[in-house]
Amino acid sequence: MIPELTSADRLYMSLSQINRYEKKYTKLRYNNRYYLQYYDYEVSLQNWSLKVDDQAFLFAEGYLGNGNAWETSGIVDVVAKENYYRCTTESGTVYRLYFDDKQ
Repeated sequence: MIPELTSADRLYMSLSQINRYEKKYTKLRYNNRYYLQYYDYEVSLQNWSLKVDDQAFLFAEGYLGNGNAWETSGIVDVVAKENYYRCTTESGTVYRLYFDDKQ
């Protein structure tokens, strides 16, 4: 999740600190590729579903932590963990697909 600045946070920051923070997190909020890169290509998908396309490739759809809709590239490896699936895609990105809502 992307942290939000509270009024109290802003009170103790300089204007330049606030501007740097806003620039960084605005980019995370709106640019999905930057979001993936920022988290070293290992992120969670919320409200996800698995899909199979007409060529039998498995992929996932859902929402990234920044709230934007996202569709993965083809999934090449799935490992079941205690409360999530760890999926690796053709592009090398790792997605955690939690099957309970306690992330």
